[in-house]
Amino acid sequence: MRTSWSRIWRRYTLEPHRKPSAEALLHGRLYADQSRTGAVLHTHSKAATLLSLIEPGKTLWLSGYELLKALEGVASHDERVAIPIFDNTQDMRALADQAGERLAHEASVAYLIRGHGLYTWATDMKACLRQVEALDFLFDCELFLRR
Repeated sequence: MRTSWSRIWRRYTLEPHRKPSAEALLHGRLYADQSRTGAVLHTHSKAATLLSLIEPGKTLWLSGYELLKALEGVASHDERVAIPIFDNTQDMRALADQAGERLAHEASVAYLIRGHGLYTWATDMKACLRQVEALDFLFDCELFLRR
C-alpha cells in the first residue's frame, strides 16, 4: 500500500496552507514508519557532509565512544552503531521509499545523505536535539581520525 505523501505533508507541516519543501517527504516517512518518533531533525554540518562523501560503503559505523550513550537505545560505548548512508537524488519520493525500506530491516536513529547532511529522529525534541549534538561531535571525531 502506497503512503499518501500529501496526507503526511498536511499532518506534519506547521503551516498547512503552505507547501512544505520536498524534503518533508523524508521527515514524513520517518514519522509514519518509526512508531516511537516524536521529533525529526535535519542538519547540514560540515563533518556529516564530508563523512558521507569519503565513506565508501553504505554504512558509517561508530563504536568505542562514550558519547554513543547519548543516542536513544544505546547503553554502552562498546556497542556498534550503524548510520546508513543513502546516495543523494532529487527524487525525494524514491529516497524516502529507499530509506523506509532499509530502516524497516536495520535499527538506527539517524542516516546520512551523501554530500547533503544528517537526518535523526527520537521520541521527543529534547532527545532529538541531544542526538544532533552527539552525532555532530562523533562525526567530527571520525573525520579527524580519518585525516
